[in-house]
Amino acid sequence: MKKQLSFLIFIALALLAFQIVHGAAANSFTGIWETVSSTGNRFTMQLKESNNTVRGTYSPENGTIDGIVKGNALNFNWSQAGGYTGTGTFTRSSDGNSFSGVWFNISGGSGQTQGTWTGRRK
Repeated sequence: MKKQLSFLIFIALALLAFQIVHGAAANSFTGIWETVSSTGNRFTMQLKESNNTVRGTYSPENGTIDGIVKGNALNFNWSQAGGYTGTGTFTRSSDGNSFSGVWFNISGGSGQTQGTWTGRRK
C-alpha cells in the first residue's frame, strides 16, 4: 500500500511539473521557434524570456534579437551577418505556440526594407 501511494504521489508531482513547464511556455517567448520571413528566408530561432526581457539568436545569418515583452507583444531589435540591423514586433498567439509580426531594416542597403515574420514553436 505504501508503494502504491508513493507511486501515485510521484505521478501527481510529475504531472504538476509538466503543466507548470508547458503552461509557462505558452505564456512566454522562451523556446525554439521555426520561423519564416516574407522574403522566404527560414530561420531557427532560440529565445529566452526573463522578467519581460527577451534575448536570443537565430540561424542561419548569425542573428541576434533583444527585446521587451508587453502582454503578448515582443518589441525587439535585431542584427545579423553583413551589418544588417533593424526593429520589429512579434505578437504571440493565445495558445502560445506561434507568433506573427513585422520587421524593419534600418541599416540601409539594397533589398527589402520591411516585411512580415512568423514562427511556430518547435
